Amino acid sequence: MLHIRPGDDILPKLKEAHLPGEFIRWADALCQGPTPSGLSQTKWRNLRARFAAANGSDLADRRGPDRRGNR
Repeated sequence: MLHIRPGDDILPKLKEAHLPGEFIRWADALCQGPTPSGLSQTKWRNLRARFAAANGSDLADRRGPDRRGNR
């Protein structure tokens, strides 16, 4: 089971509740900025991170080591 949340608001509580599955924080507002098709995963992430940084977001800094926000 995969739990995707648009922020960190309740992720700790979901884990504390021992819900099965993986927990991912998705904090990239895809309705803003470029979302071209045909890019590799690395190029997509770099493009989105550059857009976020240029527009005042700290999205690139908040991603955890696995780039999903898990620390």
